[in-house]
Amino acid sequence: MRRPFRQYYYLVIILCSGILFYYALFIHNRALPNPDDSKVTLLHQQNSNYKELSRKLDSLEREIESQVQDSNGVLQRIKSKFGSNSSLAHKLIDKVKGARKKLDHLHHDFDDEPHLGEVHSGGEHVQGKLSHDEEDENGAHEVLEEQSRESVIAILVIVCNRPTVTRCLDKLLKYRSSPTKFPIILSQDCGHHPKTIEALRPYEDKLIHIFQPNMEEIQVEPAHSQFFGYYKISRHYGWALNQVFNHLNYSNLIIVEDDIEVAPDFFEYFSSTLPLLKEDPTLWCVSAWNDNGKENRIDLNAPELLYRTDFFPGLGWMLTKELFKELRPKWPPAFWDDWMREPVQRKGRACIRPEISRTSTFGKLGVSKGTYYQTHLKFIKLNDKFVPFSTMDLTYLTKDKYDESFLAKVNSAQQVGSVAELVRYTQNVESGHGALDYGDTRGQKSDTTNKGPEYKLQYKSNVEFRNYARALDIMEDFKAGVPRTAYRGIVSIVFGNRRVYLTPSPTFSGYNNI
Repeated sequence: MRRPFRQYYYLVIILCSGILFYYALFIHNRALPNPDDSKVTLLHQQNSNYKELSRKLDSLEREIESQVQDSNGVLQRIKSKFGSNSSLAHKLIDKVKGARKKLDHLHHDFDDEPHLGEVHSGGEHVQGKLSHDEEDENGAHEVLEEQSRESVIAILVIVCNRPTVTRCLDKLLKYRSSPTKFPIILSQDCGHHPKTIEALRPYEDKLIHIFQPNMEEIQVEPAHSQFFGYYKISRHYGWALNQVFNHLNYSNLIIVEDDIEVAPDFFEYFSSTLPLLKEDPTLWCVSAWNDNGKENRIDLNAPELLYRTDFFPGLGWMLTKELFKELRPKWPPAFWDDWMREPVQRKGRACIRPEISRTSTFGKLGVSKGTYYQTHLKFIKLNDKFVPFSTMDLTYLTKDKYDESFLAKVNSAQQVGSVAELVRYTQNVESGHGALDYGDTRGQKSDTTNKGPEYKLQYKSNVEFRNYARALDIMEDFKAGVPRTAYRGIVSIVFGNRRVYLTPSPTFSGYNNI
């Protein structure tokens, strides 16, 4: 062996011998507690031993790390002089790996030792009494950890065969403030659709990608054959919700579909309303969507305005694990969203929804065959102003406060007897070819900056409501007896730059009685 090689070899042997010496001295030869001593003496001894062991371990760790660094330096010099394939280089690599393994063992052994205030006597566990300060500190730490876990909101993106899901993901990733607080789970159905898989490839390191495994054909009644897609969607939703809540073990979830884009304050909105959802038992969801959120039917100067609604809106909505526990045993085979709107599921609970939507849809084609898209959905205004909801007091949305305030506004509004009378009051006579000769206002903007009187228009039946809705260019349909966006039968919109409430009769006692 050449002289330089021999010198390096001896140096390696000395370094590794030193590691083994320190390991034997401080770990294997340390005194064990005497099981015959009293518990109090054991606790005192163990606390003293713990501090001494901690000091020695710190010293040993620094020594081993220093030796590992020295070995790395020797390795680099050997590689540069004799090449990386030399036998000595490989031997030294093995020695360095061994040293690092010993260091990991030290951490493991130390972690397995009874910590301060806790000893083991024979097979008996003895819990020492911590000081009040330590108890307070540990308790506070546990509370903070629990609060941190409970504040995490997973984002579930439901996707099938739409490669343009990248539009949805791009906005989510752009506006997401924290990957830890808002983890994204993408659940894909439709059996690994090639174009969608390829489109998603650049995003794989930014999200969790799961696949709905059941590709069996769903048996549906002949009368429902045209609704086959709705059965697949419901199966996918049920499976994906179960994965997120019961396998990935998240407590809070926002669901968006693959044709949704989100607003800049999407995450701020949901994280700020989560405490309300958890604390108010009369709430069961938070939605980003306003079904009547066309640009000319909302107050553009009130992006911070939020409502309670009896109508389940969907299109970007948040629920908790507790709600899914309630819904899972009876999850429907199809039409899950309409099923959510039924009284037996809603149980008189409300959702929170915004004046200006925090989501918009670009899904012209899909299972619904574009229903309402050309006439309504594509005109929904997506909020473009960031609202710092986390700095605001949102307790006005709790039921008692909200009911008192909202009903007071409605009751004080000026009564009008018809849409024609409303048009005269608001001076909103518009040219065009809109419904009932009141003009197509879909391209116009509205706001209520110039605050004036508010109006209410009473409907006495579902038919009358639909007539008014068509004239005012808002959604006219009912689901489980509830008009879209309604709260206690009241629908709030902007018309002619004035706040307008469509209200049921004063004797309103429930949606089945309209």
